[in-house]
Amino acid sequence: ERKFLSDGISKLGLKVYPSDSNFILFYTDKQADLKTELIKQQILIRDCSDYENLKNGFYRVAVKSHGENKILLRKIKKALE
Repeated sequence: ERKFLSDGISKLGLKVYPSDSNFILFYTDKQADLKTELIKQQILIRDCSDYENLKNGFYRVAVKSHGENKILLRKIKKALE
């Protein structure tokens, strides 16, 4: 599922960073506050802008079941529109 989710996030035009954990770190330079937009859709993701050496636009998501990952990808796509 990590590969499915990573590939899906990449296909949305976001930069995905390699990971061996159950979390995926990605970056977007789009103007939308992705966390706020996803909260409106009842999805919570981690804003990583307060992590050392990271800035606004870095987010982290957990790898979940295939169905949940499909929903997340669909909602990220909607939030970026």
